[in-house]
Amino acid sequence: MYEEAIEYYDKYLDCDNISNEVYFYRGFAKYKLSDYKNAVKDFDKADNNIKVIVLKMISKIKSILKK
Repeated sequence: MYEEAIEYYDKYLDCDNISNEVYFYRGFAKYKLSDYKNAVKDFDKADNNIKVIVLKMISKIKSILKK
């Protein structure tokens, strides 16, 4: 499911369509596949407001997993 989504996002971005939302969603798909390094790269390309949301989400998940 996430692999297929990444393929679609890649095709969209290959057509010179720059979209903060696409970078965010592709990054999220990579995150769900535990590809954290590449997820962060996509999040870096996304809008700063989105980055803040993602970082908060990751922080919350990490704190839950530590319990």
